[in-house]
Amino acid sequence: MRPRLATFLSCVALLAAPSVARAQVLGPWHAAPAQVRFVDAVNGNDANNGLTPATAWQTVTFALSTTQFFVDAGIAVTYNLAPGTYSGAVESLPWHLAAKCTSIEATGPGVLVQGNGASSAILVDTPGVAMGPGGPTPDTQIRGLEIAGAGIGIVLDVGRNARMQANIPTAVEITQCDIHDNGSVGVRELGTDTWRTLHLIERSTIHHNHVIGVDILGGGVTSTIVRSNDIFTHETNVRVLGGASPALSCRPRIQSNFVRDSTVAQLDLQSCSPWIAANTVAFATMGVGINYFAPATEVIFIVDNIVWNPAIATQIAIAGGAASTVNSNDVFGGFAGGNVNILPNFVAVPTNLHLNPTPGVTESGVTAWVTPPLAFAVGGVNVPIDTRADVDGDPRVLDLNVDANAVIDMGADEIRAVRLTATAGADVFGNALAGTNVTLNVTGRNGDGVALYMWFRISVDPKLVDFFLNPIGNVMFDVLTPGDSILLATGTIVGGSFTTTLTLPPAPASPVEGEFYLQALVAPASLATGDMTNPLRLEANL
Repeated sequence: MRPRLATFLSCVALLAAPSVARAQVLGPWHAAPAQVRFVDAVNGNDANNGLTPATAWQTVTFALSTTQFFVDAGIAVTYNLAPGTYSGAVESLPWHLAAKCTSIEATGPGVLVQGNGASSAILVDTPGVAMGPGGPTPDTQIRGLEIAGAGIGIVLDVGRNARMQANIPTAVEITQCDIHDNGSVGVRELGTDTWRTLHLIERSTIHHNHVIGVDILGGGVTSTIVRSNDIFTHETNVRVLGGASPALSCRPRIQSNFVRDSTVAQLDLQSCSPWIAANTVAFATMGVGINYFAPATEVIFIVDNIVWNPAIATQIAIAGGAASTVNSNDVFGGFAGGNVNILPNFVAVPTNLHLNPTPGVTESGVTAWVTPPLAFAVGGVNVPIDTRADVDGDPRVLDLNVDANAVIDMGADEIRAVRLTATAGADVFGNALAGTNVTLNVTGRNGDGVALYMWFRISVDPKLVDFFLNPIGNVMFDVLTPGDSILLATGTIVGGSFTTTLTLPPAPASPVEGEFYLQALVAPASLATGDMTNPLRLEANL
């Protein structure tokens, strides 16, 4: 959760060569009113002012209490946590967060929140302020933390708070976290009738929690997304209990996850109408793969998945519901109705469920189940693109065999022919220091042209994966206006790669952060179609 950027650049200068380009970015930061604070469990001191890494506070407990008045006023606060152990022996756990205006982020790998074994580590239990001095306030985000040793890793319990307005959904984003070895549950959402939630649990590793990985409980109107995670080694990896909510109101979307190694159920879905799309549900040791039980008013969609659990008898069990759609899946032992039974060529069974090319599975799904067919024209090149991400956060629809006919792969992984990475100047979470150089590398097929773009997230709803195109709900889309993206560099892939260096602008006097995305179009000269790389998120910090 960064201050929303109205404009990031005032000048972009490009110096291009056939396979190497340099993009220099100059200009001021522009952001809504916001605050940035620093916490360092190893070198910090709560007697400091928390305004810079050198004057960081020691505890998040102190940081939250000291800055609560900003959050109450609708002013966003980002808490940058330096690597170290934030222990329940020193911190007062759980950390209580509002659902708005709060971002707790790791500034690098190794930020461990060590629970006290009883309470949750993080509890989001107040709604926050929907409008602040800069307009609508951003939703709370928890990014890059390792959470272990608590009773429950993270609890989202905003809907039960009496101050929450029933017609305003709460939408907390949990991303790039490692949540493991907690006493009962990794992430739990609690809902209540009439409350609306649109939480996002994304690109996280959730494993070895004693009972359940992700637990969505209670009534209310929820379309919480569980997307692009690796969830494994629980009794039940994902459970949804819709409670007594009105029919068709509990509609979680479970998409593009690796779900593996369970002993009761991989997915246990009751009294809800879930959308289960493009997951790899594999290698349960006991129990059932996907278990669904619901009243006759509910519906379920199970589409474009790989359900491959050779050690158990029941891959998919459906009881009740008004209708069920089970189509275009690869199911061990087969399943009636438009599904196949083809051995997936996994990279390394059972721990790495990325796919090698598998005829009948890769480029063999039904794209329309995941998103309507779309094309984004860039410089006269049409790019078939699905804005919903795969397990690695990459776009889903790619033309792997370069036949100008892009088709989604079954399962959570979309095999990539092209990729964008930061090889220097940024960490695995995309953090980079203002004023420094970030080396960017695009890999792909020799001779393909590359156009590298910078763009800014315009959606405030975390369910939206931007990728130049923004899905709204399930079927409506909005194309970014020309001013929302900037062409940074062009070139050609030579020797398997194209390299450019991005120079970030210097930081201003006041502590502000800027978030932006980089993404490249890669297209053969012989075709009028191309592929998009993964989006690479960068955040420039002081």
